[in-house]
Amino acid sequence: MKPLEILECTLRDGSYSIDHQFTAEDTAVIAAGLEEAGFRKIEIGHGLGLGASTPQFGVSAAPDEEYLEAAASSLTKARFGTFFIPGIANHRHLELAAKYRASFVRIGTNVSETDQGEPFIKHAKELGMEVSCNLMKTYAVPLDEVIRRSERLVGWGADVICIVDSAGGMLPTEVAEMVRRLRSALGVAIGFHGHNNVQLAIANTLMAVDAGASVVDTSLRGMGRSAGNAQTEVLVMLLH
Repeated sequence: MKPLEILECTLRDGSYSIDHQFTAEDTAVIAAGLEEAGFRKIEIGHGLGLGASTPQFGVSAAPDEEYLEAAASSLTKARFGTFFIPGIANHRHLELAAKYRASFVRIGTNVSETDQGEPFIKHAKELGMEVSCNLMKTYAVPLDEVIRRSERLVGWGADVICIVDSAGGMLPTEVAEMVRRLRSALGVAIGFHGHNNVQLAIANTLMAVDAGASVVDTSLRGMGRSAGNAQTEVLVMLLH
């Protein structure tokens, strides 16, 4: 087996399916259960990330600080982190996450707008966090452009480049080619976040792993935005 991390994102992306109504208690209980099951990378918070609990994006059951505190108080072995979209969140939100010892942040931008991430990547690194750059709608530009943009992100300090099949319409062969070429060109960890709109999230995730992805996203029962994500329990079974 290649080194592989499953990033369990039920407590973040899964919140879309319940209108962002996970409570702080839910976060503590589910995070502790995921840790006990062996997961070591857990994402928490509003579906759209830090700073998103507003009438515009949906008011969550708890503020960012309570989610962060719940994860920090319930986890002893697993690392936790949050999502961050420039324009929704700002530098103050990164500092809040660092205050509660979030070990990673995932900075999400549309693939055509990756330069928005530069100041936040640099700030997160200064705060000691691992940074994943999630290229939302990765398929929307040619692969050569994805590589060029990713090279800049890595130059600014990104530790992980995550392919995001936002519409859930990529094919396994497309995912595999993208992972291989990014892995070859960049020299950093490659991640994959697949949605299940045409029921290919599991197949695409397996192909990403086979092609060399080292971080893949899942959620319990596939909970997530729209048709949901790769199901944690199914992917674990298939990997075994």
